[in-house]
Amino acid sequence: MNQKNVPCFCLLQLHECLAQLVTENLDVTRWLLKLDDEHDGRGIAYVDVADHLRCYPWALKEAQRYGEKWSKKWAQVRMPHSHTSHILTS
Repeated sequence: MNQKNVPCFCLLQLHECLAQLVTENLDVTRWLLKLDDEHDGRGIAYVDVADHLRCYPWALKEAQRYGEKWSKKWAQVRMPHSHTSHILTS
């Protein structure tokens, strides 16, 4: 399992971090988030991007079109990062 500890201090920063992580790791369809504002493990959430991110099928096609170049930031620039904000409110 690949783990990343990305500190986010506000909701906008969380959206931006999640958008970047999803874009860089399109093969990961479920994201587990640990939010440090609850006790007894209640601050855990998950996001199924394949089910809730409207641009996910488009992103997969773009990644396939770019192939190995998808790992380059210039190839990912068209990914609509703002769409991830609606996942967290669904």
